[in-house]
This record gives sequence, structure tokens and C-alpha cells, in this order.
Amino acid sequence: MNPVKINFAPLTLVRFVHEIKALTWLCLIILIVISTMTCTQLIGLNMLLKRSQIDVRHAQGLMNEAARNKMAKEGISITNVQAQAINEATFQLNLPWNDLFGTLESATPSHIALLAIEPEAKKNLMKGTAEAKNSEDMIAYIRLLKQQKFFLDVILLKHEIMEQDINKPLRFQFLAQWEQVEK
Repeated sequence: MNPVKINFAPLTLVRFVHEIKALTWLCLIILIVISTMTCTQLIGLNMLLKRSQIDVRHAQGLMNEAARNKMAKEGISITNVQAQAINEATFQLNLPWNDLFGTLESATPSHIALLAIEPEAKKNLMKGTAEAKNSEDMIAYIRLLKQQKFFLDVILLKHEIMEQDINKPLRFQFLAQWEQVEK
């Protein structure tokens, strides 16, 4: 028969510590040492990461500054052809499109078919192509365009009867000039 341990003393901290076996104490001490070493390494790695992030930001700043200095030293050289193309595109984009379309839309009656418009931004001109049923409608349309406040002048360039079409409409081209709009 195995001896039975009987202890009627109240369970206190001293008694609890005294009853813990040596193997348990050894495991507890090893666990505390490993935890301490792990925390120390994590703190060190965290500091190293922060230092690396600061170094990366500093290096990026140096690279950006070097790139800006290089661009400033080299300068951007544009050929005359490129400059002219850029200027033409800028002129085209700065056309008063809303005023132009609004004027044409309000001045074009339903019996006139406006086929094309070709603006020339540098000269504030627009070449238009339209069709009318007869010459009276064509002349009336040109007069109507001349009355619009947006256009300074409207000139009939040429006209021809479209023989290949069954209705034989009168196709005509006109030139309209508008005033330079300052912004």
C-alpha cells in the first residue's frame, strides 16, 4: 500500500510554493529565461526596423533631390517642331467650344444640314460645310450666321449642287470668324 499524504494546514502561498516540485521550478525558470530573451530580441529588432525606415526615407530624399538637380542641370530641350505642335494643341484646346457650338446650334434651322466644322485656332476662323435644299435657304443661313453676336464675319466660300444625290441638295462651304476671347 502507498502512503497517503494528509495535510490539514490551510492552503497559503508559502505552502503552495513549498509543494511545487523541483522539475516544475526548473521548467518555470527556463520559461522565464526564454521569454526574457525573446522580448529583448523583439525590442532590438523593432529598433533596427525603425532605424532602417529612417535610413530608407533619407535615401529616398537624397535620390529625389539628385533627380531634381539632374533635371535642372540638363534642362528640358524642346525642338522648334515640338514647340509648334504644343502651341497648336494649346490653341486648339483653348477654343471657345461652348460659344461656337451654342451659336451654331441656335442659328442652324432644321432645313439646313451642318456637315462639318474645321476650326483654325490661330486665326479665330472656322470653315463650315453644310447642305441646303436651294440657294435661297443657303443665303438665308449665311445671313443668319452674320447676325450672330459671336461671329465677326461670315463669308460664303463655294457651293455646288450634289448631282449624285436624288434630292440634289446644294452643298456649300463658309468661313466664319469670331473675336478673340480673353481670359
